[in-house]
Amino acid sequence: MNKPGIEGFNPEAELERMAGELEASRAKIKELEKKIEELEKLSTYDPLTGILNRRGGREEIELITAGLERGSEKPARKFSVLLLDIDDFKAINDTYGHDVGDLVIKSVAEFLKKETRRSDVVARWGGEEFLVALQNADAQDVINMFFNTDAKKSQISLTVKTDKGEVEVTLSGGSTNYMPRESLDDVVARADQALYKSKESGKNRITKYGENGNGKSKE
Repeated sequence: MNKPGIEGFNPEAELERMAGELEASRAKIKELEKKIEELEKLSTYDPLTGILNRRGGREEIELITAGLERGSEKPARKFSVLLLDIDDFKAINDTYGHDVGDLVIKSVAEFLKKETRRSDVVARWGGEEFLVALQNADAQDVINMFFNTDAKKSQISLTVKTDKGEVEVTLSGGSTNYMPRESLDDVVARADQALYKSKESGKNRITKYGENGNGKSKE
């Protein structure tokens, strides 16, 4: 004998209602996942240039160094860091305005992405400063081969076209090798010392850490 049903209850209608609610929930979850993905990207990418910001660059580099350290007393592959700074950036802003200054920063970012390999990490480290992490290349390789191979191989310069005319932009840099089990902060600190030496020596050049007296070379 069948048990009496609840008066007014329609099983098919209820199943249809529940299916609709489930589909709506799935749509909301997808929307939330998309928003989370967008927020994660905003937290690791620089909105002006579209390249990694300091946080994103640090995360990428630490993944690489963790891989280098795994199962080995010393890195199995060469790995180096290049810290770059736009020369006289304040003068560019003061002369041409901040819009041009922003265009210069964007142009430098595009230049660095073009000149680097997909395996390298390019990040805006802050303001007019950029960091490039290069796999399978040491600090000397950066100077010898990475940008130019002629007599001006240690110089980095580009021309940025703006609505106020062409702006000649040069960069100063410092390169250093990653040492086993050291922190990224230590690597960047050495690159920064070499960068400071480039500034002292006339700008528009890359200096390898340990050259010209900028720290005791371990490389």
